[in-house]
Parts: sequence; C-alpha cells; structure tokens
Amino acid sequence: MRAEELLETFTDEQLKAKVNGCFIQAENTNVLAHRGPEERQYSLTEADFYLKALASRHDARIAQRDFLMEVAVIALIGIEIVLSVYGLWEGHQQGKLIEKQTMALTHMDTSSAATATAMQAARDSLKSLAEAQAASLKILQEQQAEHAKKPRLALYVGKTPLAEAIVNPVARNGSAQGLASFDLFLKNIGDAPVGTFRLRAVVPVPAVFETDRLITVLEPDQPGSPTYTVTVQQPLLPAGETARIHVNLFVPNGTAPFKVSFTVNAMELQAVTPLGSLTVLAPTH
Repeated sequence: MRAEELLETFTDEQLKAKVNGCFIQAENTNVLAHRGPEERQYSLTEADFYLKALASRHDARIAQRDFLMEVAVIALIGIEIVLSVYGLWEGHQQGKLIEKQTMALTHMDTSSAATATAMQAARDSLKSLAEAQAASLKILQEQQAEHAKKPRLALYVGKTPLAEAIVNPVARNGSAQGLASFDLFLKNIGDAPVGTFRLRAVVPVPAVFETDRLITVLEPDQPGSPTYTVTVQQPLLPAGETARIHVNLFVPNGTAPFKVSFTVNAMELQAVTPLGSLTVLAPTH
C-alpha cells in the first residue's frame, strides 16, 4: 500500500491525533536522557508529514468547492442566454400585428428584467466566492504567521544582563569557602511560549552551585574533568514572562577568577542555545 492510499484511510481527527502524538513523543525525547536527537527529529518529520496531508485535504476541498461554484455560474448564464433567444424568436413570430408586437416587446422587457436579475445573482455569487477565497487566504496567512513565531530566552543576574554581570563571593568567618547568594532571572523575550525546558550551568571544580529548584540534576563530566554540569528543569514559560531561580555559589578562598557558562535546551528552540557566561571573583581569604 502506498503512503497516499494509507493516508486516505485516516479521518481528519485521526491525522490530528497523529500530529499531536508525534509532538508529544518529540517532547518526551528531549526530557528523557537516554533518547537521542535522531528520534526527536524523526518524530518532528513524521508530524510534518501528517500536517502536510491535512493541508492537502483542505486545499482539495476548497478547489472542489470553487469548481462547483464556477459550474453553477456558467449554467445560470447559459439559461439566461436561452431565455433571451427565446424572447427574440417569439417577438419575430408576432411581429405582423401591432398588438402582438406590443405583447412581444412586453415579454422581452420581462425577459430582460429576469436576465438582469439573474446576472445580478451571478455577480453576487462571484462576490461571495471571492470573499470566501479571501477569508481562506487570511486564515492560511495567520496560520503561517503563527508558525513563524519563536521563543527567545535571555538570562539576567538581578537586573544585569548575564554577559555584564560579576559576582564576588563573600568570605565567611571560620570557613574556607566564600558564598555568593543571588537570583537568576530567565526571561522569554520572543513572541511565542517555550514548553518544558532545561537550563544548564557548566561549573568549574571545586565550586558548588546550588539552586532552590525541586528538579535539579548534577551531571558530572568525565573523570578528572575540571568542570561539572548542573541542570535545572523549568515549566512552560509564556512570551514576555520571567522565571526566577535563586542560586547559592560556594567558592574556595583563593580560587582564581572563573566563569560559569549557561545554555538552554527546549523543543521549540530546535538546538541547544548558549545564553552566555557569568564572571565569578573568588574571595582572597
């Protein structure tokens, strides 16, 4: 069985369910660490296949409706032409008598009025058809504009953009580590919401990066690596909204200045997106 024949066995609702299932599978692929980007890309490709099938059905229905309307208009015009010819023929037959000529003229006037009415009806039908096509085009353009919207995330330390921010842990009496306590603000400055996503911080050893989020995962790098990764999972973030994450950063006294780099991973972004780096100046004593 060919793909086209298989698609014809599905209803519109079944195709929509297929699309939703593919999107859910793609999102689950991002959430589960043991499933790779190839499976996510496969799910998105399958969803696109079913979306194109739905769009093709929609276009075919519009084309069929337009064809039937055009046939109806042509038939109406043909009927009016036949009526006009018949009126002329009857007037010729009755032209010998003035009375009959008068009757024929009267009949022709009536026929002309009917023709004008029919032509007006045809114009109204064409106008309705044009308005329907314009409405369909507007809906398609709105859908395309909606698909073109994308989320865009920016990270701030307090009110300072991440690239310009510097934190300086404060030395504590009786402790070999300084502490910097601050808030990260992740803002969606795009024009579309972003679904469940992950914020990742790559932290140099031996600094300790702690957050107030319930879903925080420590991901050690390769043995002997000078860094480790802290992943914070976040819920949906609408366009224009901001998420706050409180951070405690513990740094051994005397550590050289270093940077903590941040990235974000979400299905809507299609790839891991760098957000920048935070400069940390460790306490000297």
